[in-house]
Amino acid sequence: MKYWTILLFCNFVQVWCVPQPIVGGKSAKPEVYGYQVSIQYDNGVRKWHFCGGSIIHPRYVLTAGHCTGMLQRKNRSIDGLRCVVGTIYSTYHPGDVGVSHAVDEVIVHENYDRPSLKDDIALMRTKDYIKFNEAVWAIQIADRPPPDDAYIIMTGWGYTEPGVKEIPEKLQVIRTLRVMNWKECEAMNPLDPKYPNELVTWRNVCIVGRKGESTCSGDSGGPAVYKGKQFSLVSFGSGSCGMGLPTAMVSLDKYKDWIEEHIHE
Repeated sequence: MKYWTILLFCNFVQVWCVPQPIVGGKSAKPEVYGYQVSIQYDNGVRKWHFCGGSIIHPRYVLTAGHCTGMLQRKNRSIDGLRCVVGTIYSTYHPGDVGVSHAVDEVIVHENYDRPSLKDDIALMRTKDYIKFNEAVWAIQIADRPPPDDAYIIMTGWGYTEPGVKEIPEKLQVIRTLRVMNWKECEAMNPLDPKYPNELVTWRNVCIVGRKGESTCSGDSGGPAVYKGKQFSLVSFGSGSCGMGLPTAMVSLDKYKDWIEEHIHE
């Protein structure tokens, strides 16, 4: 199915499309961020959250390219991948209504480069259709990034405190991250000296907190939203979460054609 079909789907079936842990975030309420996906891995003994994603189509979840790297690095099968939707919990919770979807195809951008995180974008196709309801819906992709200094909505299950390597139980949301001037962000290259090849380019948009708020490990691939549309996803930043340093996001307006080309029934 072509990308314009996704946009029409969201425009005409508006009831299920968005009309509208992270360091410094707050726990989200159920049925507010129904496009949010917890990407997990199930090895048959246990399952765990490792990346975020977003629903953009009844069969497709959008995420970061580097979120698929663990399959190769640890020689894990795609059979263990799960896209969990309709929940604010990162692990099993009594009474939880979340649904776990197996994945039958992973599509990573053909120019994705791990050292530089260039073209850090991927799609995961679920084996069955994602059922939309009051807790699950698709989100539209924005045509352009927000203006400088615009405040955006960021959600995820990343670490919530500096130095604490623990995924929170509940989805975190933060509304005090703003879009940073691109030239100012580029001038800070590299954002983390430990990863000198990870450089902000024209394909990125940067976000930064007011008082130390930031994304962190576990938020990768997760959606950033402005005026009800997703304009980017988490790619890379400083390993020092909560220090007020910017996060480089994949600017999705640069990849609309790629998404259209690779979504099919």
